[in-house]
Amino acid sequence: MRQRTKWLGTALACGLLAATPVSVLAQNRGQGQGQGQGQQKATQQRQAERTVEQRRTMDQSRDRVHQPSAAEAKGQSIYGGNLMSKEEQKRYREELRSMNTEQQRNEYISRHREQMELRSKQRKVPVEVTSE
Repeated sequence: MRQRTKWLGTALACGLLAATPVSVLAQNRGQGQGQGQGQQKATQQRQAERTVEQRRTMDQSRDRVHQPSAAEAKGQSIYGGNLMSKEEQKRYREELRSMNTEQQRNEYISRHREQMELRSKQRKVPVEVTSE
């Protein structure tokens, strides 16, 4: 009987030892997955923040590019004047002066800038701001 008890105790101890590494391994694997998911979420969050910041920067750049200078708004200088004939410059100034609101002038100047940038690319000539 003693040998049976001793054998049973030994078998039980061996079974526990054999089962322990498997459960510990499974537990560690589960923790690793949790950490991986946490890291993945943190990476996604950083990427989302980076995207928002890039869009904000692009919007600010676009707004800054299309803001007319004070002299340009008054018709004293012309963005892309080097790409325009004297007649076009005259029409541009007349048109700008005939506008009633600041918003109309700003929209007109923005459209003009886009046209001059396109013309600049077509002619492969840099855009210059000219004055009277």
